[in-house]
Amino acid sequence: HILGFNDDIFKITTTVIDINDTRGLHVAALTRDALRNMGRQIAGVPLLLCGASYRQDVADTRYSGSEIVVRKLTEMGAE
Repeated sequence: HILGFNDDIFKITTTVIDINDTRGLHVAALTRDALRNMGRQIAGVPLLLCGASYRQDVADTRYSGSEIVVRKLTEMGAE
């Protein structure tokens, strides 16, 4: 116990951080699967990513998963 808090609270916190850090990978996988379901391969497919910033009307992408999405889709062969 840390400061009287149950250890489970901190396990949830680390789980949430892991989910947030990998959500971009999940989006890339969903995109790949959607294309596959349409009979398309992701390699060579031109894709457009909209809404790259974290908040509306803010150019800051520090907390956005969009860069991870672009990187992973590019690794998969998307253009």
